[in-house]
Amino acid sequence: MKIVLLGTYESQWNSYFAKGFRECGAETRAFGLGSMGSYGQIYHLFRNKIDKFIKEADLIIFTLDNLLFPKNQNIFKANLTGINYTYKILNKLQKKVIIIQWHFSVAFGEYTSFYKFQSEKYGFNFIDAYQFCLKENIFKFYTNVLNPLHPVEFIFTKMAQVIYQNFNSFKKPKEIKNLTIPSFKTLDLDEIIDVKNNENFVKIRSYLCRESIYKLENKKELELVLPKKYHNMKILGVHGWNDCFTSTYFSSYCILENQYQKILIPIYNHECFVDIEYDFTIIRKHKNS
Repeated sequence: MKIVLLGTYESQWNSYFAKGFRECGAETRAFGLGSMGSYGQIYHLFRNKIDKFIKEADLIIFTLDNLLFPKNQNIFKANLTGINYTYKILNKLQKKVIIIQWHFSVAFGEYTSFYKFQSEKYGFNFIDAYQFCLKENIFKFYTNVLNPLHPVEFIFTKMAQVIYQNFNSFKKPKEIKNLTIPSFKTLDLDEIIDVKNNENFVKIRSYLCRESIYKLENKKELELVLPKKYHNMKILGVHGWNDCFTSTYFSSYCILENQYQKILIPIYNHECFVDIEYDFTIIRKHKNS
């Protein structure tokens, strides 16, 4: 069985959840990052370097993290567009999909039934650990711990085991025609830069594929001028990997600039995918430093 995990920290390659599936014998590809905006799932679903894992998958599992249950309604609304398109893309794949609503993801945020209703709309399998804990009166037991956002290993490995054993019981999505999905594109640096002849680039193997990494240092900049074929497209997010060659607390930033706007986007000190919170269209140049 081949499984793809979408989500954040609980769906990373070294997570207990991924470990649980591997112990069952499943070939597991984990696309999760420690920090990932709502467009991060779309980035992975469309990335050419890893699309074979999506095509070959027997099961795709999307775990909802705490960032999708904010108390601030403006933040919640900002997440909806990316998540809505993620659901549409997953439906179009016509593979078995499981959406997991973890109890700890909702614990300190604002509960919403949006994700459950969307799962019913598209015919996805929905596992609601939050409502289960409330029904069984064990919610406080599992959240009143030192680090409730990172539960004990047993919860993840047991969930993986149960899902694996009941694979045949999960349904395929509804077939929905005429889904409106924008023309999403992903862009790797080696598509627009001659990385082989640039000493600042290093090839390194990630848990999914080989990456061309630009080694940032203090006050070092990389300026990108995007090809004309990307003009008039919007930039939705940036993939960063600062802890690959840098010190633990090294952070960087990305500047998006055209003749109308100049936007600074902070990139965390670990591998992440950061959503662009502004409506930015590629017109002339894109500067990353």
